[in-house]
Amino acid sequence: SLRGAIVEEPGDEAINRGYGGGWTLSRGSLICVGLALLTATVVAYLIFSPLELLNRDSFNVGCGSAALPTADSLAKTACGDWALQRRWQAGSVAVGGVVVLITGLAAFGRSRQSRD
Repeated sequence: SLRGAIVEEPGDEAINRGYGGGWTLSRGSLICVGLALLTATVVAYLIFSPLELLNRDSFNVGCGSAALPTADSLAKTACGDWALQRRWQAGSVAVGGVVVLITGLAAFGRSRQSRD
């Protein structure tokens, strides 16, 4: 009787071994991927966070963001090149994240899963 027996379809064993026959990223590579994702979050913050010039004696000036600088002439005069500087900061952090990702994957690579 086959009641209660587990029947596996052909090819299930390849799926259970992992991607592509058992290859996976090593622990060091996964840490570098995590760091690269963290830097991507920082880049998004730098690009989309609002820039505001706080003034103690008068009103605050909204300078827009790095993605969308202000169009107001007073704000442009008060803020100067702040949005451009923020774009350069975001680009520098993005380059650092790509460097961490590429060098981490090159250094740690992938590891072979053990077949149990």
